[in-house]
Amino acid sequence: MGAGQESLFYRRTIDFSIVCCYVNVLLVIKCKKEIMFQYIKSFFVPRLSPEAFEAYFNKLPDAISVNWFRDGRYIIGRIRAEDKQFMTQGRNPDEFINMVNDAVVAAYEIPENYANIVKKTHTFKPKVSEMKRLYNHEINKDSFGSTKSRDVLRLA
Repeated sequence: MGAGQESLFYRRTIDFSIVCCYVNVLLVIKCKKEIMFQYIKSFFVPRLSPEAFEAYFNKLPDAISVNWFRDGRYIIGRIRAEDKQFMTQGRNPDEFINMVNDAVVAAYEIPENYANIVKKTHTFKPKVSEMKRLYNHEINKDSFGSTKSRDVLRLA
């Protein structure tokens, strides 16, 4: 390798090193921005309070009853919860149960950040035998009852 080639090699190596340093600096700045964003966001997003969650949870009905039927691709259900009645639908049994929980949470005006816990844990879900009936496409009409699952309080 001649003297000109060596200096070109070293210049390229130095240029590559500078680019790598620049990329690292950009990554650090991006990470710091993300951390800063999370920190600032924490002041505006209310924290979940166990006491408030329990209060909202107790606002939900202790039991619901769901009369459902199949209509083409959908399972449609009429939900009765204490003095309220409302309807929902889902394309399959899992989506239907999600929608039942979502409808109950909406009807009882539970704030979204607390409602997400209720929906994720399926506070209201049918027994295994009733769930099997929902999965059985030969059954076109049925009903189930569900009581509020206190397991959610332990998870919150």
